[in-house]
Amino acid sequence: MTTWDAALWGLLGAAVAEAFNLSASMRPRAPGQGWTWPWTARGDLVIAAVAVGLRLFVGCGLAAPLAASDLLPTPFSAFLAGLAAPLMIARIFQQIPVAAEPAGSPSADPSVPPADPAAPPVAAAADTGLGAVQAAARPDDLIAGQGTPDAAG
Repeated sequence: MTTWDAALWGLLGAAVAEAFNLSASMRPRAPGQGWTWPWTARGDLVIAAVAVGLRLFVGCGLAAPLAASDLLPTPFSAFLAGLAAPLMIARIFQQIPVAAEPAGSPSADPSVPPADPAAPPVAAAADTGLGAVQAAARPDDLIAGQGTPDAAG
């Protein structure tokens, strides 16, 4: 498989991940009404399009060098590399701590509660823009019984 073939398979994998993300972020306006797009203003559409484009580029950009170094022997492996690339990048960025603004800072908003640093990544999935793909239970949670519905009590 050539590098270009792997890049296109990686692009397709990233596009599938984005399609799942888009379908998970669409919500009905009210019961019985139609579904709405996740953006509300034209400016939001531009930002969403740029973010989707970057995630597609990451999927393509991960599969191509892996194939060039002979680490992806089949088109399916290139597809999976493209599918996983946006999720891996999101996990990496979740590990970067965000510096809190000082309490006396004029830009600190007192109406916004501070983020809980002890919250698991699954609880923060709505903030990442990855929707249901990101919100799936982690294997560690399932083993510990935290990801099952009967463990709520």
